[in-house]
Amino acid sequence: MKNLLNPKWLLLINTVPTIILLFLFYQEFTIIKSLLDTESLLLWKTFGYSLLGIGIASLCYSIIASLLNKKISIYYSLLALQVYVVYLYLYYIYSETLMPSFTIPSWMASEYFMLYAGTFLMPTLIYSLLTIAMQFTNDGSIKNSKTQFYITIAIPILWYIFGQIILPLWQPVEDVFNIHVIFILIILFTVVFLFFVISGLYVLASRKSFFSKKFNLAWKIPIALILPLLGLFLNNYNNHSFINNDYGFLGNFSNIWFYIITIFNGIVICLPDLKNNIYRLILYFFRSIGFAFTTYFFIIFMPYIPVSVAAIILIGLGILLLSPFFLFFITIQELHDDYLYLKQYFQPKLIILISIIGFLVIPSSISGYYLSYKKELTNILEYLYKPDYSKQYTFNTLQVKECMSRISKHKRSNRMFLTGNETPYLTAYFNWLVLDNLTLSDNKMNYINEVFFGEKKETDSFISGNDHWVYITDIKTRSSFDQNQQAWITWVDMEIFNDNTQRNSEYSTIIQLPQGCWVSDYYLYVNDSIKHGILTEKKTALWVYSQITNENRDPGLLYYLNGNKLAFKVFPFANYEKRKTGIQFIHKEPITLKIDTFNIKLGNENEIKKDALIETDFALFIPSSYKSKLKKVKREPYLHFIVDVSVNQKNKVDIYSKNINNICNKYSNLSKNAKISFANSYSKEYTINDDWKNIYKNYTFEGGFFVDYTIRKILIEAYKANLNTYPIFVLVTDSIENAIINNNFIDIEFSYPESDKYFQLTNEGTLNLYSLSVNSYDLKKNLAYINAADSVYLYTDKENKKWYIRDDSTASVLIKRTVNISTNTIQTPKLWLDGLEQQAAWVSQIIKPETSDKEWTNLVSASFKSKIMTPLTSYIVVENKAQEAMIKRKQAQALSGNNALDLGEETVQMSEPELWWLLAVLVLFLAYSYYKKRKIIV
Repeated sequence: MKNLLNPKWLLLINTVPTIILLFLFYQEFTIIKSLLDTESLLLWKTFGYSLLGIGIASLCYSIIASLLNKKISIYYSLLALQVYVVYLYLYYIYSETLMPSFTIPSWMASEYFMLYAGTFLMPTLIYSLLTIAMQFTNDGSIKNSKTQFYITIAIPILWYIFGQIILPLWQPVEDVFNIHVIFILIILFTVVFLFFVISGLYVLASRKSFFSKKFNLAWKIPIALILPLLGLFLNNYNNHSFINNDYGFLGNFSNIWFYIITIFNGIVICLPDLKNNIYRLILYFFRSIGFAFTTYFFIIFMPYIPVSVAAIILIGLGILLLSPFFLFFITIQELHDDYLYLKQYFQPKLIILISIIGFLVIPSSISGYYLSYKKELTNILEYLYKPDYSKQYTFNTLQVKECMSRISKHKRSNRMFLTGNETPYLTAYFNWLVLDNLTLSDNKMNYINEVFFGEKKETDSFISGNDHWVYITDIKTRSSFDQNQQAWITWVDMEIFNDNTQRNSEYSTIIQLPQGCWVSDYYLYVNDSIKHGILTEKKTALWVYSQITNENRDPGLLYYLNGNKLAFKVFPFANYEKRKTGIQFIHKEPITLKIDTFNIKLGNENEIKKDALIETDFALFIPSSYKSKLKKVKREPYLHFIVDVSVNQKNKVDIYSKNINNICNKYSNLSKNAKISFANSYSKEYTINDDWKNIYKNYTFEGGFFVDYTIRKILIEAYKANLNTYPIFVLVTDSIENAIINNNFIDIEFSYPESDKYFQLTNEGTLNLYSLSVNSYDLKKNLAYINAADSVYLYTDKENKKWYIRDDSTASVLIKRTVNISTNTIQTPKLWLDGLEQQAAWVSQIIKPETSDKEWTNLVSASFKSKIMTPLTSYIVVENKAQEAMIKRKQAQALSGNNALDLGEETVQMSEPELWWLLAVLVLFLAYSYYKKRKIIV
């Protein structure tokens, strides 16, 4: 124990936490500094530089004392105690000025800002009290442990008397003065209480008789077993159960392993210290395992230690808040005694190695457990969003279910007052290790459950309807032709008006871009000044826009939905407010663009001659004027049945088989080379000449009807092979709602140039018509008839490879080969050819989605450098520098994680107990008692 007076301990207890705290403060400050007034800025600098100065002084003292071989001085401990108590007091008093809630949006600041100082400075406070107690005890100032025990018990009693008798008689000078006095008294009594608790424990630990066989079970069983189990039971009790509840009073500790490890740790602490070398070595190892568990709870409950007195007064259970502290202290003593015994028989290095291995058992097990979820989740997301079509995927549905359940429990949600569904620190660790500090949206979780278990749920869409009273009143274009790159650059300037008394209205629309046209700039007037959009990663822009609109501030947003569809949003509009905005487009040929009810022309057909076809090594741009010169051909169609073999579909085998035969007989010319895919969570393909009926009868019916994967795989593989045939899809299912389709297939429309039609074969044997390109669940026509599609254009490239192009009057872009984009080739922003290369790179990821993990960050970087928006980026206008700083932080977070995950809500960085709320409860309780009694007296 005397080794605790070594000044080197200050490096771990004071210096490291101070560095972390300064880093967290700096992170917060860099985001919000532009929103702070002069007073708040001065306070931030004062608290920051003060903490830095205190930390440097403590570090210098530690170094000098170590060099002089001196122990921690009692004067240092007393001074450190006073300085950090005053710092924390002032920190909480001025917290509202540091983080003003009326000017700082909640999404910009960490919800745990109030806990930062208490969490990271508490180790120094506890250490100071411990060293003071040790030195007072060693010099004889404190000898009687009974006296300390009586004083410790007396303090809560005095607090109760103060609240019931003295406080009602208090004659206040002013309300603010009252609050300050109450806080000071809380701090004073808490420090005194903790001092006598620590010194009492130290006196007991110093006595050999206290650890003798005669007494040790009398205090070990309550502290190591009864109190921890009682604390878990009380915290977790909900709905008449103690296990696997979603919420706990101080966090979610309801997992059965918390109980198992608590019992295990209690038993190994209570086991006798026999004089047997092997037995003691094993016991030492087991106690080292339990020490990691004890340390975890000690860290969690450390911020609660100062309010233990208040907790004893309020609910009489404050002793449970102190039990991890007692157990931590006792475990250290037990390990120390074991070490002293074992080093008589074993090398000290071996003993230390065993203790380290033991301590790491639980953290390593948790990490391995979490990594298994990460692997499972990575495989799931790969299959759903970036599959390798050459691979055969299989999943253990029990593992998928467990993975989704675990992620659901660890997903962040709003903490209720003094309660939470988070497991402190472990939730944050899970989010970091498994989710890359991102999240898996509810929509994606529902999608996964639908694919693997057939559990269909309604999903939310970010796209909301436009407030119809907000509309464009004027629209103008400014086109210029860039001779250097032979492309048009056009500004579309708009005036948008809110023709209503409704405040905080939103303008929202969808713009369909023609092929070969890209967005290269965007602006919005904010407070009568023009602000150009920031090109940022798309998920970041969507998240920031959502947060800003909740605060009723000024964002504008422009991003791709799917295919060439743009979503355009401006918010907010005051009643009868007119706002100005504009979008810059770069395009190769004159085009017509439809925005709401306006048809606008971009470019001038009379000024510039018609463009010729553009062929690069990786892409083809075929202007609308060039298409008529191409040869028209007809490819051979064939029926491709996709049969629903999902859960609950086994009783439809005979009906579906009969209907398939009838369709084949009716359309014999299309069924000669027909194919059948059986689709549930996976799909398998057969030809019409295979024994598909027997295969169908013996199929395993499970999961959902995952049509999206099946159709994409068929179309993309056919596109890569440049086949002279094309499929006509017929979904065989009793309801189109059974089909799992991720919106539509517009992003791969180049792979079905003939037609976007597909059909559903109903139970009655009739055909319903749907579209691959538009909302794929919307019925286009019932009682439909299958017709072979019209001809398509054929283009043969320089390498004599054939490409099939849709027969229409619009330009087309085709990808000749997959391309990995490089930012090194981009020298000048806003070049049309860079836009073509970026589209080629984007389509390359669609054709070979397994490459997206490696290539998506390159494509985002290329978009930033070229200033041309892609489906992975978005233009967003924000109001102030704080919002811009938040964009940078969230963007870095998004780009460093799995691109199939979402930003969602702010990721947990910490999950400490809510100390501030406990203090607030105490103050409100005392204030209420005071005013109630004062009213009675008056």
